[in-house]
Amino acid sequence: MPASAIFLDRGRTTLKARLSEGVRPGVVNISEGWWIEQFKEGSVNHLTHDVINPVQAIIYEPNMHMNDVAVEVVRYEGE
Repeated sequence: MPASAIFLDRGRTTLKARLSEGVRPGVVNISEGWWIEQFKEGSVNHLTHDVINPVQAIIYEPNMHMNDVAVEVVRYEGE
């Protein structure tokens, strides 16, 4: 399985990637359950932010930022 580097202005992570017909083109799905040791560098938390959406704080839970961030994906060319 090739590795991909996923990054944005807040941070980056490197992890194994697999293309799937179950995930729409242009979408990255990093499922819950990855342990920090499974990432080549960084983690999914390096891609999110700490800004609290006031609407979320009122109607559901504060800080539901992990559901939607825009990232860039490139093939990892390291070891």
